[in-house]
Amino acid sequence: MTFHMRFEESDRITLRDTAYKISAHTDTGVLLEHIDHPGLRTGFTFAELSDLLSTQDLRIERRYFDEANRINALRNAYDFLSHYPAKVVSAALWQATICDVFYQLYFRGEVQKTTASVKAALAVIKAKTREALESEQFMDRSRRGGANVQDKLLPAPSTLLKWVKAYAEGGYRPIALIPQYHRSGNRSTRFCIHATSLMARCVDKYLTYKGPTKEQVVADTIFAFKDENALRLKRGQELLRVPSARTILRRIAELDPYYVCATREGIAYANNKFNLYERGVRTTRPLERVEMDEWKVDVISLLAPSGLLDHLDPAQIARIKSGRRWLYVAMDHATRCILSMRLAESPNGEDAVRTLEEITRDKTDDARAMGCATGWHYYGGIFTVVTDQGSAFISERFREALDGLGATTERPPAGAPTLRSTIERLFRTLGLKLMPLLAGRTYGNPKERGDYDSKYWASLSDDELIQVLILFVVDVYHNQPHKGLFGETPANCWDRLSREYGVTPPPDGHVRRAVFGTRQTRKLKGNGVRMFGIDYTCQALREHFIHGHDHDIELRVDERDLGWISVKVGKKWYPASAVQSGFDGVSVAEWQEAARALRSKYRKQAVFSEAVVRKSLAQISGINRAAMKRRALTPYRHTAEQLQRSEDALYLGLSIACPQNAAQTPPPDADLFGGELDVQPKPMHASPTPAPLETANHPEPTTPIHRPAKTTWTLEET
Repeated sequence: MTFHMRFEESDRITLRDTAYKISAHTDTGVLLEHIDHPGLRTGFTFAELSDLLSTQDLRIERRYFDEANRINALRNAYDFLSHYPAKVVSAALWQATICDVFYQLYFRGEVQKTTASVKAALAVIKAKTREALESEQFMDRSRRGGANVQDKLLPAPSTLLKWVKAYAEGGYRPIALIPQYHRSGNRSTRFCIHATSLMARCVDKYLTYKGPTKEQVVADTIFAFKDENALRLKRGQELLRVPSARTILRRIAELDPYYVCATREGIAYANNKFNLYERGVRTTRPLERVEMDEWKVDVISLLAPSGLLDHLDPAQIARIKSGRRWLYVAMDHATRCILSMRLAESPNGEDAVRTLEEITRDKTDDARAMGCATGWHYYGGIFTVVTDQGSAFISERFREALDGLGATTERPPAGAPTLRSTIERLFRTLGLKLMPLLAGRTYGNPKERGDYDSKYWASLSDDELIQVLILFVVDVYHNQPHKGLFGETPANCWDRLSREYGVTPPPDGHVRRAVFGTRQTRKLKGNGVRMFGIDYTCQALREHFIHGHDHDIELRVDERDLGWISVKVGKKWYPASAVQSGFDGVSVAEWQEAARALRSKYRKQAVFSEAVVRKSLAQISGINRAAMKRRALTPYRHTAEQLQRSEDALYLGLSIACPQNAAQTPPPDADLFGGELDVQPKPMHASPTPAPLETANHPEPTTPIHRPAKTTWTLEET
């Protein structure tokens, strides 16, 4: 569903490498001004921008031109906390916790920005910081006497004040506290120009056909320096510094890999070794305040998915473990609409992040899968998230995600639920209107429960419980008059306010993968990188394969869209498209189901055409799709480790034959099964990209692509 978007003047929008800033809003779209050509404007409708959100062509950088963001960009190497190592992120979030504690005391007048004042308040700062750290460390386990607690020493008052200043300058975002280690160190050469020149001449001897070994080059270089120093000594010149063997080897290792191979082994050998084979390159706001909370559901349910219960008799079902699940809920304060819901085994940061993710996407398909008669199209970008002091909401993972979305957070002090009264009343509504309808209800107290055996009557599975909750919220709660909205329904309130003020657009695909994406590392090969049995590639990967040294590539994958992923090449992130077609909008769960079906149907075959794969994906029934969507909102969602194990077991030895217009022929498939399923290729059509109202010229690539007769794609995870 297309909705009215609202952008800020400080936002930057990049479309196909062309950067824009906001010029004006209209009823149907937005007018953008080219940054490189001031005065040149282009109009886009909201429908066009909505279609572009899921593609690689559009990037929305919120508050890009704000001074705080510009300071952060100058200081840091990356735009997102999630792109830094976990150790660096943990240190920055710990510093942010200390700064938050300082500002709480500062705004209450209990401390000043002076060394003496900070020194006097160190004990209070330490106590409050330790309390926050303990809450996070005991997130998933009970507190017991004698348990080990990891603590950190507070910095000196002067250092703390430096952190506080940097935190404020960076817009009170944890990323402003990333250590600046990448700026330290003496990077200037320690050799004079004459020594550098001599070393380069010696190292060049390695670049000869069937030339000397590295050890010979090292020995020859050292002898050359000694001979040169002997001559310089006779002439009374300053002696050159002799490089060490490690220095010479490092200079050799810095040589371009393709150039080294071509000069030592020949161009044909180098072209064969660094051969790139692939099919080719294909070219595609009311959320001002969001309240989030967790609630232990007042129903005892069976802690298992319904798919398991369907195969058990009553005696076996009676032995299934039962208990109470936790429910994560996010609510829009302005419209009282529920933005997302998710079941969890216990309070934890990962499920809190997934609840946050659901705020940013249209959930109408999920509602349809649950049997809802109305849509669930309440989503967009987030400004402020209000939570309690729960361990999940102060976890590093949750705070990292908020920072990546450019959202601020408010955490009212514990014991003051009136500061989050909107969402607290929602849980009361669920307890009064929905829970009495469910078997296994726990009631509010023993007197109210009487002799009702909640555990005995437990009968709902996890996906049935989440289905009941969503049905009530989407079809009942959203369409009933709300007292807080003066009798207007939440659904009507959302539609009215979104038309009047617009909705901040949700994160684009790049941000979604950086903040919420599954994190993996894969080895770069000639056909790109492989994830879930699918090959992905881009120009940056192709060039890095030929000229780069480190072929271990970091990935970010959106499990709801396998059409493209984000890859880290050097210090930058790039989008990489699936080499095989038909995966745009396909989720991991759907692809796993299709792969199992292929395994079952073609047990003796290892190679499939893209047409066969697309047909298998299309044949997944609506019932299966609905079941997968329900399961995704329960505690049974796959973790990254589980996905890795599934990938290793499911896709090993499976191959797919590309159409005849593939780019180049890869090396022969060494799969155990061998063979190939020959299927007539079908013409592949690229998805049309909506054009702007007034488009600018965007050059297309002119390099011809050689397309030999046939190639295959091997789905082996090695």
